[in-house]
Amino acid sequence: MLMAQVANNSISSRSQLILDQSPTNSSTNNATVEWQCVNRKLTNKCLVYHNDQWFTFTPPAKGKYYINLSAGKCKDTKGIQAIVIEGNPCEVNTYKILKCVSQIRYRDSFIEIDSMEAGTTYLVNIDGFLGDYCDFSIQFGSNPVGVSVEGRAMKKLDLSSTSEAGVEKLSWKLPFNLKDSIVSFTVYRRPDHRRMADLRTVMPLEINAKREYQPDYSFADTIQARRPCGYQIAGNMKDKRQIVLDERFVKASDAHQNQNGEFKISFNLEYQDKSKLQVLLIDALRDAVLWKRTFAFSEILTRNQSFYVGDEVRKGIANFKIVVIDLKTRRKREMLYFVDNGGKLNSR
Repeated sequence: MLMAQVANNSISSRSQLILDQSPTNSSTNNATVEWQCVNRKLTNKCLVYHNDQWFTFTPPAKGKYYINLSAGKCKDTKGIQAIVIEGNPCEVNTYKILKCVSQIRYRDSFIEIDSMEAGTTYLVNIDGFLGDYCDFSIQFGSNPVGVSVEGRAMKKLDLSSTSEAGVEKLSWKLPFNLKDSIVSFTVYRRPDHRRMADLRTVMPLEINAKREYQPDYSFADTIQARRPCGYQIAGNMKDKRQIVLDERFVKASDAHQNQNGEFKISFNLEYQDKSKLQVLLIDALRDAVLWKRTFAFSEILTRNQSFYVGDEVRKGIANFKIVVIDLKTRRKREMLYFVDNGGKLNSR
């Protein structure tokens, strides 16, 4: 059964977002792209269009505002991507990109937009990441909801870790410039075979006998399997935001280091000459793009593709996805690779 397109699939039928009204529900399922209304030159380093739709909003006063998004239900759990634009609808030469976010997968996230002008109408373009079908909600708000999309890997905490006897100990420091803004820390862990992070603990800020904030914090976590996983430390702020302040990937065991071999991915392409292609290397666990390349296909020069992922494996990444996109037909080819417990790179 085919689902009807959302009404705001067309920029001329864009949905109006009113400040602080209840979130608007929508879906990227069965949406299409109005190519004459997007400016790929401005966004080609950030995203590829697949199934977009349009929203608009007008700030009542000059200042800072938030686009609050929730992308909790996605067919392939890849999430959505978003662009905030200043300019006239479908007049692509007038577009100014205020924010371009290539992937949003948190259930509750926000885009912060500063110095917005009163009475100026802005555009929001929402698309499925790599064409994912997502049910999501969107709100134009005066307050943020959830995790900042720009709060990843802020490297604010001097986060370190040590491993011993199946126990991972994380240690970090309270940033001096944030001590009056943070209420508590939340620790998340994501094993390499899971897409969703587990909440491990919430740690309130501590005050010592001198009535000073405790500067050092630590958390010990038992790891069941000798496989890589990622940790994130989020700051829960007084203004209700949750910002990911630091993250650390615990490396795979020595068995994953493949001391005597090479971590090389090789594959062949079969396309018509001069077909414009984009190849993406993706961390399949976190759906994070590690590398991408756009080129015109040549049977002689680009049919055989190969590259090394040894540096990525040593960082603890064990699951890879190759996505090849024909930029004219929008057809995709996906290939999966993983490092097994013996330290060998295999395809699925």
